[in-house]
Amino acid sequence: MCSEERRKFMRVRAPVFCRPAGLLASLRYETKDISVGGIRVLSDEKHKIGQHIDLELLLPNQEFLSLTAKVVWIAADKQAKWELGLSFVDASPEDLELLGPILESEDADKKKQKP
Repeated sequence: MCSEERRKFMRVRAPVFCRPAGLLASLRYETKDISVGGIRVLSDEKHKIGQHIDLELLLPNQEFLSLTAKVVWIAADKQAKWELGLSFVDASPEDLELLGPILESEDADKKKQKP
């Protein structure tokens, strides 16, 4: 099965900052892309597939979301030590409502840029 068939949710590059919850603000993941189902990040920390991570997301409108995500895949990366595919496991309808406009806005911007 190709990756397009496996993908449930459209991913976009959005200005969302992500960090592990409860840690110092200086520790953060670099967000590569995000969807209503999860987020792809770069990390210097080692993780295991299936591991749950409590995250804090800072959205462009300055709202915070606290979510739990599960590591679904890991790959080595040249920029950081690890690239992680994280799936949100406890996103409430309210959380998804906050993410929705950001994803729609970024998707609309992407479509405008295509020739």
